[in-house]
Amino acid sequence: MMYKYKIAYAPLDETRNSYTLQFSKILKKFGKVESVSYSPSVWFTKKVDFAIINWPEDAFVAPKTGNPCLTGIAKTFTKLLILKFRAKKIIYVQHNYYPHSTKDKWAPLIKWLISIYRQLADQCWVHSGITTIPNSYYIPHPAYSSQEIQNNELKALSKDTYVVFGRVLRYKKIDILLNSLPKNIKLVICGDTPDNHYLDELIKLATPNVTIYTKPLNDNEAAFLIKNSMGVIVCHSSNDMIASGSIVFALSAKSRVFALKTEFTTWLKNSLPDNVIYDYTTISELTKALSTEKPPAEIDFDSAIAHFSSSALEKAIESSFQKLT
Repeated sequence: MMYKYKIAYAPLDETRNSYTLQFSKILKKFGKVESVSYSPSVWFTKKVDFAIINWPEDAFVAPKTGNPCLTGIAKTFTKLLILKFRAKKIIYVQHNYYPHSTKDKWAPLIKWLISIYRQLADQCWVHSGITTIPNSYYIPHPAYSSQEIQNNELKALSKDTYVVFGRVLRYKKIDILLNSLPKNIKLVICGDTPDNHYLDELIKLATPNVTIYTKPLNDNEAAFLIKNSMGVIVCHSSNDMIASGSIVFALSAKSRVFALKTEFTTWLKNSLPDNVIYDYTTISELTKALSTEKPPAEIDFDSAIAHFSSSALEKAIESSFQKLT
């Protein structure tokens, strides 16, 4: 595969975000990858072939209030118009139907603004093979990679322990999970904790069978815990979600997933081997199932991970670029 495309990617942060790190590595196989620039000094320079934009819609909503942010909306559409000068084709990667922090009453407005943004772009990528987004193009979510950890303080979990991994935020409904969790089920909660008030609530709710890691873990440490566990629990199924990075991370670490049913989990369950994805209608149904759960003799994780492999992404991206050129 010999390509010499010039690609602008946002956000190009290869030190903090595992998703953008994996994705930019794959894009570099298609040509030169640079960070998106909106500086007037580059407006009329040679255009990039593709500008790929992640999470622009986050600026539509003030995260602390959940209300529309007029300044953020204006800036986001202004940046999009600037990109019309800078890029031959614009690709919008839509991760959610609307930002997680959006108040319910504002969701229709934010979804409408996102639809306008999507129409102004040349193509919309999504990480789910089943979605209600019109004219979207499926690109697999990249698998996460991990290495052996050098941390003697972090002990492997017992095989009967479940894990909740990811940013510890209220919309993930971890408090409801704790209220429903049987006392004989061991649970570890780990991930970034940006909301200290919510973390304090969870600490108060935690019973002796629940351990909360208040110190953030890197991806290698999290993968170490997850792969030795009974599985990862994903207990939120909000209407804003298209795909779940937590689920892909769990599969990358060769862990089963116990999740609330969404269009994404239903599609994944039908697309992947048996005994990988377990989905439930309610949290109480999920926690009840954990009480009698026994790990299957064999799980074909390799076939599951192949769904998110670099070769799968390259094939999909190649097809997308060909449609745009």
